[in-house]
Amino acid sequence: MCKKFLIASAVLGLMVIAAFSGCVEDTGDKIISQSFYGEYNTNENTTLTVTNRNGDIKINTCDGNTVKLDVEKKVSEAHEDELDKTEINVTEENNEIIIETIYLDQEKTRITVNMDITVPDYVTVKSVQSSNGDVTIKNVEGYVSASSSNGDVEVRGTTGVGDVSSSNGHITVEVFDFLENINISSSNGNVVVYIIPSFNTTIDMQTSNGDVSVSGITLDKTLDEDTHVTGTLNGGGYKINIHSSNGDVELRKLNG
Repeated sequence: MCKKFLIASAVLGLMVIAAFSGCVEDTGDKIISQSFYGEYNTNENTTLTVTNRNGDIKINTCDGNTVKLDVEKKVSEAHEDELDKTEINVTEENNEIIIETIYLDQEKTRITVNMDITVPDYVTVKSVQSSNGDVTIKNVEGYVSASSSNGDVEVRGTTGVGDVSSSNGHITVEVFDFLENINISSSNGNVVVYIIPSFNTTIDMQTSNGDVSVSGITLDKTLDEDTHVTGTLNGGGYKINIHSSNGDVELRKLNG
């Protein structure tokens, strides 16, 4: 049985469109799903911050002038009651949109919440975090910081980047620009970073268990070991720290 109803609430702002359609669906592996869709007005000063606890986050650009949020909540049939104990909270204030998952029962986190978000190309994406899930961000405005405690992180085609990290997952980052020293690191996974060869930057690449490699970049090396490489590009500048505790670390050429 499918039920469709409107969520008409806003916290610190106006939620423009929010339709909640809960389709309880018993599949072969006894998974129940419920979906949420919302659209939120933007302007050229709008920023976006996203926090999820247990699930993937995908962000990309789209036509139009609204942020579009498509969420799917999934849980096993035995814990169907958790669907109503997990909320998607969207707030708007001072040109900032904040999307976060709220668990009303903090002791239970068996539910998975996957977010698919599209934004106009002028909206600035600031920070994206998942405690347990993959984070994928492509072709958006902003110097994006991204992290996952347990999942892969991929950042491509953004204006620039801030810190990017995963406690347990692979990382792939394209660095078109950065405004200060940045850290790109995984505790357990490979880290691949693409940078523009014309950057004035200082590089520190290190792994505790894996290999370090540089390709397509002429790095003036000050240290060259199998697991630790440091050096400068074009005289040096802000530092990019690229580290993994257990995985390979690679620096590659990015065609800017």
